[in-house]
Amino acid sequence: MFGLLCLNANCLSFSEQNVAKSHLCGLCNSISAKYGFGLRGLTNYDAAFMSLLYSSQSQDKIRPQKCPFKLQKTKRFANVGLDFATALSLIVAKVKMEDDILDSNRYVSHFLAKVLNSVIPVAITDLKRIGFNFETISSETRRQETLERHQCSDFDELASPTENSVSKVFSHTATLANKESNSRPLSTLGKNIGRLMYLLDSYIDLPKDTAKGKFNALSTCYPQQDGAQLRKTAEKISSNVMKEISVSIKNLDLCQHQRIIREGLISSLKGRLDVLFSPERTPRVRWSRFIGNLHENSITAFSIPNYGGKVRCWWFFEYYCNPGSSLFDLC
Repeated sequence: MFGLLCLNANCLSFSEQNVAKSHLCGLCNSISAKYGFGLRGLTNYDAAFMSLLYSSQSQDKIRPQKCPFKLQKTKRFANVGLDFATALSLIVAKVKMEDDILDSNRYVSHFLAKVLNSVIPVAITDLKRIGFNFETISSETRRQETLERHQCSDFDELASPTENSVSKVFSHTATLANKESNSRPLSTLGKNIGRLMYLLDSYIDLPKDTAKGKFNALSTCYPQQDGAQLRKTAEKISSNVMKEISVSIKNLDLCQHQRIIREGLISSLKGRLDVLFSPERTPRVRWSRFIGNLHENSITAFSIPNYGGKVRCWWFFEYYCNPGSSLFDLC
């Protein structure tokens, strides 16, 4: 479930929107500088949130830098947290491409996977340099594949690899910022975010997986339930997860940007869940409709021109403002 950590700009002040957007601009510039201009397409809200989370625990200041596309100076962050987010963008892309190949086996997914294979070793080296062990993520990914291949029927066990991976990523921002007091609440926050990601991914793909006879966590763990009952089950699980997320965020000791983290993220997640679990249409249609509406509320909507009622960027595919990576949405 990619693009889940896109902040809701409606509940943020204009200055807070600029702060959040500066992490997205910083991530875009950093990816280009480290891994090549063409990989700017891997800019995504999830990795930008990691940069924001690190800066919230430190005292880093925004630095202006010229953007080659806007032809003016834009504000951005540049720190070790951004380095972490930059390398993480490539790892997330790799996981996404591997998942798409298993799900749809499209040519574009194979092509993008080959493109990423040339830079992934560099990203892994960068992660090791800043103290993050990529093997922990890789081992959890393999465990996830094994559980699904053996048709595991315990949802908690199925979700645990994603929970553990996201938990390690979140808690590492506290290590980088020398805020060990945040390690436990961030670990819990990441665990619940990971659980929500896996749940929503299973719920959105439920009709498609059922039609193709593929593995789906919800239908496998709750075989006696029909579509309406599975929706209620998913809604109940997500409600419990949201309570844990709210508690974890309140327990964080942040130096700055408290409102951006607390209000922006919670509001965005609640809004997504309200739309997604509406009984009107299928999960995928409801999610797609929400994605379209979110363009008006996303952080980037305040700086990129709006053509035909849909936010787009003239240099960076038409999917740049989607709550996920542009390249991800091509698959």
